[in-house]
Amino acid sequence: MSEFDEHLIATAKSYGFVEPKTSNWIRYMKSDVERGEVAINYLVQNFGLKTTDGRVGNALDIGSGYGGFAKALGSRYVQAFGIEIVEDRCYWSRKRFPGIEYVNGNAKQLPWNDEYFDLIISNDVFEHVTFKDQKLVAQEIYRTLKPGGIAYLSVPDRFQLIDEHNRIWFGTYLPKYIRKTYFDLASKNSQYLHCYERTGPGWRRLFRVLGFDITMKPIKLHTRFIVDRWDIFLKKPECC
Repeated sequence: MSEFDEHLIATAKSYGFVEPKTSNWIRYMKSDVERGEVAINYLVQNFGLKTTDGRVGNALDIGSGYGGFAKALGSRYVQAFGIEIVEDRCYWSRKRFPGIEYVNGNAKQLPWNDEYFDLIISNDVFEHVTFKDQKLVAQEIYRTLKPGGIAYLSVPDRFQLIDEHNRIWFGTYLPKYIRKTYFDLASKNSQYLHCYERTGPGWRRLFRVLGFDITMKPIKLHTRFIVDRWDIFLKKPECC
């Protein structure tokens, strides 16, 4: 067993996960490079992202976790970066992928100049940021994207059938002050994750006020009316 595997097992234990969530979470974390490549190919096929004519431009992964998505970006872009608020995840990212620059910091204040990035991605991150701070991160994405630059986000819907983070039915339907009590009664895991989901129109409003061109695609669609997640594609206009 590798040192990284031991770290993931210890982390899952500290989160209070029980099987099968522990094994599923570890597999998910270790597949980050492959998932990053899938995400890039998805952008190429569905949003016209151009990465096939050589390594060009700068790209950023916000909430880069253990580094795999930024590593995947590094095969397509001249400069690829990750920013991650959890210090030990930055440590493991640098150890796993020494050719990529990982910054331990908060996306509310990105340490890059205006109009620096051609592409910014953020997968499964925004729901872990408070509603107030989501606005600040969205502003930073707009500031650091070049005109014509693209951002891709994957976010959960407020009314997903099963709370994907706490694995309980209809957990996100409840007011936040009741959710923890319901979790304690309904879940086998010991640690509750506070999340800040929006509805589809709510996510759209968050980015529309900044001036982004927005395309949203529902994913994990259970019925015509129940969406678990959204893929959000943002484009910064070429000119104001």
